[in-house]
Amino acid sequence: MTTQEFATETAPRRVVEAEFRLPRFSEIDLQPAKKVAGEVLLTGLGLGVLLTRAVIKGVRNAHDAGREWADSDAKAGQAITQWMDGDEDAPDTSASHAVPVLPIAEYDQLAPTQIAAALATLDRGAIETVRAYEAEHSNRQTVLAAIDNRPATMS
Repeated sequence: MTTQEFATETAPRRVVEAEFRLPRFSEIDLQPAKKVAGEVLLTGLGLGVLLTRAVIKGVRNAHDAGREWADSDAKAGQAITQWMDGDEDAPDTSASHAVPVLPIAEYDQLAPTQIAAALATLDRGAIETVRAYEAEHSNRQTVLAAIDNRPATMS
């Protein structure tokens, strides 16, 4: 038999029938699944309650520790307590600190000779700022001498 003859020959067809029956929901016992779902829900709620209690307890402990510190000999703690109580005689604990802006860019990375060269472009106020900063931080004698030995005719 050739391929062409096989293709033209009709083979008998067979029909296969199958029947599938799905169970009805009324026939399925959902009680075990409901019980497990309920237990999972209760466990989740319990975790939420325990977590909330732990957070509240932690916040109370933190507050008590802060109050204990404030009641100790710490001056800042006493000032905070007095401020919270509305005591107008509470000491002023505000502090300010002036941070000088150096007139020479990247000052701390420069060599003393580079700083000495940059001094020629500065006015008297800027030079005083540089001198104060140098004396307080690096205290390089070559830089301080360059500032102090500047001619009086320069600004």
